[in-house]
Amino acid sequence: MAEPKLTYEISPSGATTFVNGAHLGSDYHIVDSKGKWWEPDRVARILKRFDEFPGMPANEAGAFENGLRLDSLVGDAITFTVGPDTATPVQYTGTIFREDLMVVDSWFYDGLETQAGRDRAIADLNAAKEAVDLELTRYEVAQSVAVFYEQRAIQTLEGLTKESNDLLVEQAIEIQKAQDELTRQFSTATNSITLAIAQQVNYTELFAPFINERFSAAFIDVTA
Repeated sequence: MAEPKLTYEISPSGATTFVNGAHLGSDYHIVDSKGKWWEPDRVARILKRFDEFPGMPANEAGAFENGLRLDSLVGDAITFTVGPDTATPVQYTGTIFREDLMVVDSWFYDGLETQAGRDRAIADLNAAKEAVDLELTRYEVAQSVAVFYEQRAIQTLEGLTKESNDLLVEQAIEIQKAQDELTRQFSTATNSITLAIAQQVNYTELFAPFINERFSAAFIDVTA
């Protein structure tokens, strides 16, 4: 799936730049110790086993509600049981691969019926929220940059005055401060989800056209 991208003009001549978005969904799969692939089907609310993936699913599956039990999760090492309340429960060990915001399905959290499950859910949701909040801030700063260029183009076409020039310089300085703070937050992040998003969108180059210009060339031919 293609990630969202915002393209906007940065000069009256039609030059453009863009901001890449990050995927903010959640997904996962498990590869068990025998190499079998387990994939969630969220429409049917089951975890399906594939002997080969992609391909047709095998007959074995566990329902999110009461058909699966998380036995242990240490890092990416997982042990889980299919059919825990049946006469023939089957336990599996393997490796879980989480993607994007890394919030998983209810059975990972004991259906929220235990304190331990609720604690795990809260920890995952808080980590995801931190990453989403920072990503929203990134979009807000990008919007400020786009609006700045739009206003600069309008003022350039209409003829810059000292007043309008001073206002643009003031806006540019505020945007620079917001960019610097956003870069600081990305640089100091320890949340693994935030770090993954930072790598995905290459935040260090996000505002390169705006930063490299240093504003000076933008404010010329000012009339009284």
